[in-house]
Amino acid sequence: MNRCGINKFRILFVAAAAVFLVVSGCGSAPDSVTAPGWDIPEVTGISSKTSSAPVNESKLVTAVKKADWVGAPSRESVPEKGEGRYAYGFLNGEERLVYDMIAGAMLELEAETGPFYLESEEVFRISDCVLADYPEIFWVESGISTTVTVKGEFDHLIYGIEYCFTREERDAAAEEIERAVSGFVAANSGAGEYEKALAVYEFIIDGTEYGISEHDQTIYGVFAEKLAVCGGYARATQYLLTRLGLECAFVTGEIINGDAHAWNLVKVDGEYYYIDSTWGDPVFGEQEAAGNELSHMYFCITTGEIEKTHMAGGTPPLPQCTATAANYFVRNGRMLDSYSPNAVLAALYDSMASGRSLAELRCTGAEAYLSVSSALFEGGEIYKLFEALKNSGFDDLDSGRALYSLDDTNYLIKIYLG
Repeated sequence: MNRCGINKFRILFVAAAAVFLVVSGCGSAPDSVTAPGWDIPEVTGISSKTSSAPVNESKLVTAVKKADWVGAPSRESVPEKGEGRYAYGFLNGEERLVYDMIAGAMLELEAETGPFYLESEEVFRISDCVLADYPEIFWVESGISTTVTVKGEFDHLIYGIEYCFTREERDAAAEEIERAVSGFVAANSGAGEYEKALAVYEFIIDGTEYGISEHDQTIYGVFAEKLAVCGGYARATQYLLTRLGLECAFVTGEIINGDAHAWNLVKVDGEYYYIDSTWGDPVFGEQEAAGNELSHMYFCITTGEIEKTHMAGGTPPLPQCTATAANYFVRNGRMLDSYSPNAVLAALYDSMASGRSLAELRCTGAEAYLSVSSALFEGGEIYKLFEALKNSGFDDLDSGRALYSLDDTNYLIKIYLG
C-alpha cells in the first residue's frame, strides 16, 4: 500500500511520436492556511540539497516537432500561492512561477501542470518547497515529470500529480480535521506566542501515537487517525502554529543514526528556535515504561542543541538559532547552574499540580549537571523533596522511592512522579 508523503524514485523512459497536454480541474479546494508572513532570516553556514520530493516517476517523451501550443506561462496569468511562506521566500522569480503553478494544481487536484523550462531535478526541488510550505495539502501521493525533447534536445517538462483522495474524500477529510482542531485553535487564539507554541507542542504529543499508517506523514494522520511519524508530527505542528499566527517552517534532514527525519523552525517573540514534537513524544525506552509522559527537551531549542542529534539537509537554508528566552527550561526556572532545592521542589510541585507524572530539569553545563544529579540521587535530597510534596497535599506520592533518568548529552534530569 502506498502512503501519502512517502516518496520513491524510479526512472522510466517512454518514447512517443507526439505529446498532448491536458490540464484538468474542477471546483475549489478548502481554504488554505493564511501564512503570517516571514521576515526571511539571514542564513549562514548551511548548504541546501534536494530532499524528499513528492515525485516517484520521471518520463522522457520524444516529440516529432516542437509543439506549437507550448509557451511559457506569464506571471500575470498565475495567481501567487506562496507569498509569506518560508521556502517560497528563497526562490527566484522563475522558480516562484513554477511553485505557484504546482501549488495551484495541487490545491485544485489537477492532474498536471506546466509547461516548465527547467530540468526535472529543479522542478522536483520546487515541488518539495510547495509541500514544505503547505502542511494543509495532505492529499498528494506522488508526482510524475514528463520531459519532452525535440531532436534529442530538451524542450519542456510537464509535471503530473497523483492523489490519495478524490475531491469528495479530500473535502470530507478536511472537515474531519477542522472538527478536531477548531476548539483548540479558538481556545488558544488570544494567548501569547510562547503560550501558543507550548500549547501546540503538548496538544500534538498528547493526542498522537507514533506509528505507521497510510497517512502517517500528513496532518490527516495526526488529527483524524491520531497516528503518525515525524513528517506528520512536524506538519501538524506547522499547521497549528501557522493558524495561530506564528511563523513556522517544515525542516527535513537526518538524525544521528542516519535516518531521515523532520522537525520545525519557529519564530517566537521575534526570535528563531527549533521544535521537534516527535522527539518530545514518549516512544522510547524508560520514559514510556515510566509513565508515558511527554518531554520538553525539544521545545524551542538552539541550533547548537538540535545539532547534537539532528542534521538539517533539505531546502531551503536555515538560520542560526541562538536565543534561549522561549526555551521551556529557561522560561520556567528549570535551567540550573547549581543545586537549588527550592528550584527543584518548584519543578516537582508544578508537574504534580498540572497532572503530569514527569518533572524535568536541565543544567547549564557538565559541572552543574554533576552537582545537581549527585545531590539529588547520591546525597538523598530527592527523598526530602518528595516528603515535602507529601506534606503539601500529594498524599499518593511514594516518598521512599525515586525513579529517574539522566541524559548526559543534554544535561537533562527526568524525575518520574507516577
